Amino acid sequence: MVKIRIVSYSELLEVSNLALNFFSEPKVSDNSIIANEENRKYWLEVVYKLLAENRDALIIAEENSKIIGYLLYKLDASYPFKVKEKWSYISDIYILPEYRRKGIGKALINYLEEILRKNGINKIRLLVWGENIPALEFYKKLDFKIVGYLLEKYLR
Repeated sequence: MVKIRIVSYSELLEVSNLALNFFSEPKVSDNSIIANEENRKYWLEVVYKLLAENRDALIIAEENSKIIGYLLYKLDASYPFKVKEKWSYISDIYILPEYRRKGIGKALINYLEEILRKNGINKIRLLVWGENIPALEFYKKLDFKIVGYLLEKYLR
């Protein structure tokens, strides 16, 4: 049975291995991040800072004591000026390929939604790359709406 819970500090290295999988998997990210030890250390630094601000910032899914997925978010990622509503930002959500399509992603999102409601936050935002059709379909099933576009320009 899969258990959803907040990460413990002793598990961060194990979760960082999943993060490197996330960044190197085709069509999951934009493939601009290099999956190497330097980026693992940087990811850990960022996560430690997030956990210092909000102990619930990293949610994990585990089965038989093995971490099989995670969700990393920022609690209140509103603009640097007053806004009408607070919102949270999901930075990463990753589940090992062999555990996908089993309700684990939905369970991670549901767990996050409980945390956010308790903190008075009523909106979640995230970024999905356009070619990641499975992720887009997943979020649509969970009532996420596409509200904008990410634009890029390469400079020569």
